[in-house]
Amino acid sequence: MATKDSEKAPLFVVKRPGQFVPASAIDAEVFDRIANGSEVEITVKQRRSSRRLRLYWMTLGAVVEATGRWHSKEDLSDALKMACGVPPYLVPDSVAFSRMSEVEFTAFVDRAFVQLAEAIGFDPISLLPERSEAA
Repeated sequence: MATKDSEKAPLFVVKRPGQFVPASAIDAEVFDRIANGSEVEITVKQRRSSRRLRLYWMTLGAVVEATGRWHSKEDLSDALKMACGVPPYLVPDSVAFSRMSEVEFTAFVDRAFVQLAEAIGFDPISLLPERSEAA
């Protein structure tokens, strides 16, 4: 039996002492369709405060602009996560214009294409229909 899309939508509830209550009128409609005495499976996912998240990013952006001590609000966020003990994981830096000069990017592309050629056994540029003179 196929389920309706509305039955797949999450049901938002608010925790009250000893019970969960629908968070909105729409949630109440879905909630009321569940027969009393029914056993249901619930996966708890506590939502973040979007107001707090906006405050966080707005504040970091203002600090970066005012001090110039970090390259971006994302870099400041990373520094704060490290300072607060959030476990690090290795992620390569960006190749965006703002993160890598043309000289650095050219050297990166040359090294990357050598690595790629070794991995696939041929020059990856040979796959392109026409090799641009600009490249």
